[in-house]
Amino acid sequence: MDQVKWSATLSIGVEAVDGQHKQLFAIVGELQDAIALCKGQ
Repeated sequence: MDQVKWSATLSIGVEAVDGQHKQLFAIVGELQDAIALCKGQ
């Protein structure tokens, strides 16, 4: 599975919302990493 990554093209121009979306992308990325580690066991 490809890693989910934030990019400026996803920005909507509302700093508060963009910040929340960046945090969400970071959390999803951590979840993907954890899933990948479990699959490797």
